[in-house]
Amino acid sequence: SPMDDVRVRLGQMRIPFTLQNQSPNFALMFPDRSGPNQFFLSGTDLGGLVTYSHSMFQASAGVYNGTGANDTGSSVRGVLYALRVDASPLGEFPFSEVQNRAGPLRLGVGAGLLYFPSERFDNSGFEGINVRDLRASLSLRMAVGGLYAQAELLRRQQTDNLSSRPVIASGGYAQGSYYIPVGGDSWGLTPIARAGVTIEDQSFAPRTSLLTEAGVAFHIHKNSWTADSIKLIVQYFGEQRLTEQEDAFGATTQLQLQF
Repeated sequence: SPMDDVRVRLGQMRIPFTLQNQSPNFALMFPDRSGPNQFFLSGTDLGGLVTYSHSMFQASAGVYNGTGANDTGSSVRGVLYALRVDASPLGEFPFSEVQNRAGPLRLGVGAGLLYFPSERFDNSGFEGINVRDLRASLSLRMAVGGLYAQAELLRRQQTDNLSSRPVIASGGYAQGSYYIPVGGDSWGLTPIARAGVTIEDQSFAPRTSLLTEAGVAFHIHKNSWTADSIKLIVQYFGEQRLTEQEDAFGATTQLQLQF
């Protein structure tokens, strides 16, 4: 941190392309990030990030090796460029999906942009095609009292020097929770719900998938209701691939301890 408002990070990290990529794993509403978030950018990348934060505004810029953006399984060489801006006009708003459980109305808006020009190589090492990958995100979040909600829209367009047809995908999700204090500051319950959609290959053969999740989280607080020493989540999830007419359903239980 060379200055009070500036922070520099180097190493393996999540790219702050979306709201959920800025929330640490222990501060997520569900055991995992949403399906649309993972579809447009998953995992971590090696690189550097410069972040400027002042009052109710934050902006960041970074360069990465693009490992998490490569979903083709082929050898890729390129540099990924990332930009992100966030504003919370009604007051400080931490990037946490579980700590906003009290207080007045707060709003947060943000946008992210990724640009990944790359060269792809086949298994023998010969250069294949040049690809230009552009991704964008818009986000909105709100908290008041025990209610917390957030939504994001995602878009991707990929072009190359071999085909004149762009590869386009869109998606988004919305999620919400309501914290119910049961034992004063000692423990509480939180119903949680999330719905998302992804539309792949929109320019040629669209494939649409719907994702629904719902559950309840049980919290035990050691010192304050803002910090969970024990969190237990029981969750249902379902995926409907409308184009293929396929359905899948399941359940997850997660126990999280902090000490």
